[in-house]
Amino acid sequence: YSWLTGVTMLLLGVLGLLGILSAIIPVVAILPILVYIGMLITSQAFNAVENFVNFFFKHFDNERLHLARIYTQNSIYTERNGCRITNLKGQHAIMSHINLLPLTTHDLVNSTIDVPLFNDNKMQIVINGIMKQNEATSLNDRDKLFTFTRTFMMMKGERAVGTLSDSFYFYITNEICYFSDI
Repeated sequence: YSWLTGVTMLLLGVLGLLGILSAIIPVVAILPILVYIGMLITSQAFNAVENFVNFFFKHFDNERLHLARIYTQNSIYTERNGCRITNLKGQHAIMSHINLLPLTTHDLVNSTIDVPLFNDNKMQIVINGIMKQNEATSLNDRDKLFTFTRTFMMMKGERAVGTLSDSFYFYITNEICYFSDI
């Protein structure tokens, strides 16, 4: 779809037909279509991101075993915690590492979520926020509080690898985690 649109616009520009086309079809007629397309894409991105974030952190904070279905044998996981850096590849290695991490609670209400890339095949999500290790008794227990930045690069799967809803078929290709003491 987007490849075809790009080629069509290139041909119209090279052949000098954009001027003729814009004289025939006024911009006011095209604007509502463009606004509708923008709203539709935004809605799809919002739903996919919301589904992923809710699924990921619900299971990361409680039942990590369920996260295995959104990693593949080619998934890459990089973690930086202070001076320690961990690089892993493959579902088994990633899940083994994740299951050894202390249980946590992520504060998603006060987190920021950015989606620098979203299309039919790829999605990138960057999440910044605060998390606590579950041994902490409150948010005032600063020894167990950390800031985090998680960046997820995801691709659409051929089958419902990470199905969270009928429209969510993305799996993680690359995840970068950065944790720091507060």
